[in-house]
Amino acid sequence: MPDPQEPSTAVYHDGVMNMEQGRLELALDCFVRSWALAEHAMTAYRIGHVLAALERSSDSSNWFALAYRLNSRNAMIATGYARSLLEQHRVKEAAIVLNDVLTHTPTYGPARDLLSTLRQ
Repeated sequence: MPDPQEPSTAVYHDGVMNMEQGRLELALDCFVRSWALAEHAMTAYRIGHVLAALERSSDSSNWFALAYRLNSRNAMIATGYARSLLEQHRVKEAAIVLNDVLTHTPTYGPARDLLSTLRQ
């Protein structure tokens, strides 16, 4: 999450609020503005998440990859990246990312659930 002292944080939180209320285009605008103020892994993840919800997966995959490059140790970011890899039919790469998540955070349910779907 962005540093609370950064000017981008208020815009980021507006994006989260809009996303939670289903106003995806407004959320995307907020996250893009927040990114312009401060490039942060979680902001890149949120942009990817909103783009995916808007069914713009070709755009979202780049943002998920960027978020992962910025912070590969964040379980939520890494799992979102793995999900994006799966949508691109890059199953082996997704499995590697998910196994890495579970090595560092063995109790992270979303990664466990996603990995279990690969094993079926």
